[in-house]
Amino acid sequence: LAMFSIGIVFMILLVTLKSFRASIAILISLPLAAIGSLLGLVITHSSINISSGIGMLMLVGIVVTNAIVLVDRIRHNEESMSIREAIMEAGKVRLRPILMTALATVFAMLPLLVAHESAMSLNLVSKGLAVVVIFGLIVSTLLTLIVIPTFYELFHFRKAKKQRLHSNHISDTLGQ
Repeated sequence: LAMFSIGIVFMILLVTLKSFRASIAILISLPLAAIGSLLGLVITHSSINISSGIGMLMLVGIVVTNAIVLVDRIRHNEESMSIREAIMEAGKVRLRPILMTALATVFAMLPLLVAHESAMSLNLVSKGLAVVVIFGLIVSTLLTLIVIPTFYELFHFRKAKKQRLHSNHISDTLGQ
């Protein structure tokens, strides 16, 4: 089910962005979310169940949205800046909205995570979901801000290298 949802997300990204590289750069955030989710399940001694599976599906949407916000800004900036400058500016401008989205979701899930044992039916249904979303979102948000820009530039290595060489040539010429 998760692979199906990721496939649908990928197809939507391809159609919307019209860029295979940008779509892949966005999807790279998903393994980061999975790492955080699994780490959270291990730390809290929770099992993988229906609730945690639903949390994974929720996480796909949130993590991809944060990555889209960043990559879309980079692509917009590329029209007037070098790739590296576009990435740096996008990171600065989109950091706050990405963190706000992640923190709002994490804080909204905290009551589910710390539900008292007396609310057993609520706890059984929601704890796995909360663990997966909270840990997955924290890890993926922190790593997404580093990994996605890195992969984006790697996916455009030739263009970025050409821009750096051109920039260095101009600065050498002006410096003489």
